[in-house]
Amino acid sequence: MYWGAAHGLAGIMHVLMDMELNLEEQELVKGTLYYLINNRIPSGGSESDRLVHWCHGAPGVALTLSKAAKVIACWIYILF
Repeated sequence: MYWGAAHGLAGIMHVLMDMELNLEEQELVKGTLYYLINNRIPSGGSESDRLVHWCHGAPGVALTLSKAAKVIACWIYILF
């Protein structure tokens, strides 16, 4: 699985959060982000975990989830 920033799911989500999305698209992005969170490596990152580098894993996901916290808060603010 490619989840990282360079050529993976986190990178795609990062770019999509810069787009102007309608409510349905926002929900799809949020659902995908929840998928990333819920399917993380069970160990939380042990030495045996291999996909923790920029292009495939952890650093890209961390950046994307940090951005998501800000963007989703803005989406909620705009609704109300």
